[in-house]
Amino acid sequence: MTIRKDGSMFAFNNMYICNMEVMMDAIDRERKTEKFQMLMDKTTLGAVDDWGFAHRVRTRAEAIRRLIRLGISASQAETKKGDVSA
Repeated sequence: MTIRKDGSMFAFNNMYICNMEVMMDAIDRERKTEKFQMLMDKTTLGAVDDWGFAHRVRTRAEAIRRLIRLGISASQAETKKGDVSA
């Protein structure tokens, strides 16, 4: 899996997606049924808000969901990369 800094190409569920919006639309069709609360420091929350604004994300909750998905994808990519070189 290749993740470019500009977000132009990355993989999701073994499918390469050329546009982040296409991937997010597909994921967002999934019903959101689980709810939880979380506490966050002001600096981190500000960084989330800045990221959301820069990526034209409408809500803070959606920005957090997208950042979590991106983090999970990056973590899975690192794990796979480690498995291949081992």
